[in-house]
Amino acid sequence: MTRNSKPILLVDDDDVDMMIVKRALKALQVPNQMVYMPDGQAALEYLTDDGNEKPSMLFLDLNMPRMNGWELLENIMANDVLREIPVVILTTSDNPDDISRSKKLRPPVVAYIVKPPDYKKTIDVLGKQLVELNIIESANVAVS
Repeated sequence: MTRNSKPILLVDDDDVDMMIVKRALKALQVPNQMVYMPDGQAALEYLTDDGNEKPSMLFLDLNMPRMNGWELLENIMANDVLREIPVVILTTSDNPDDISRSKKLRPPVVAYIVKPPDYKKTIDVLGKQLVELNIIESANVAVS
């Protein structure tokens, strides 16, 4: 059972990473609608369109074309409504400067996750964040 039924926004330019996250969220039985955007510019257009429901949370990659994750975060921080959306950075960057920079943006950044190397670990880390954000009640999944 979900406690927050608003959509979840995933912003990532890598189709394989999007598929892995989508599969992990399905395994976690997340009933929320998923909205996928290939870059920060598309995400900003979605977020600022009054016809779209604001998401319950946002998974954000940092390295993308057109508008990267940091640029999107600057726009989110400048908007009183968007600043309330929890952001989980989900990226391949394990650069200490990126991690440190993300900590200065709390909120809306609630977590910085280096993309796990395998599917089971992806389920584990995403499940933990979804429970903490009251999207799902439990992250117990049997993965084969």
